[in-house]
Amino acid sequence: FFFKQKTAYEISACLVGSEMCIRDRDIQFRNCVKGEIIEGRMCKECPGPFNYSIEQNPTFQTKCQACDSSKMFCAGGDRICPKFSFKRLNNDTDLVYQCPNKQACLGSDQECHDLIGKCKEGYQGNLCASCKKGFAKTGTDKCSLCSQGWRFY
Repeated sequence: FFFKQKTAYEISACLVGSEMCIRDRDIQFRNCVKGEIIEGRMCKECPGPFNYSIEQNPTFQTKCQACDSSKMFCAGGDRICPKFSFKRLNNDTDLVYQCPNKQACLGSDQECHDLIGKCKEGYQGNLCASCKKGFAKTGTDKCSLCSQGWRFY
């Protein structure tokens, strides 16, 4: 339920005679969380593999977002991840970018075990566009292992 607070009444038999006692009770309901939408009066997780929701406070969101299957996998809820040659910059955005060197971005698997995507060995950073220590850029955005004894800056 998405109501923050609601009052309910508890009705029970009193110890004196057969009269009924009514006590006022406060019931706390949780807010919907990231990955859920409001359906009726209930929070419901967006079903994969074709939908997702990454809203931080989805109090009024009633529709899941459609998954762009050309560049990402959607595993339900807030679990979206990039396919091969794509990368997300962080878990709080649904923007998925194609990497300048498509071979450098390995993406994730369909179960979204890596939500932003992995870089190929020797690559690092946003869009896997930088070389790790011990690797150097060659002319076409490729990172190559440095020869022993050589250093590139």
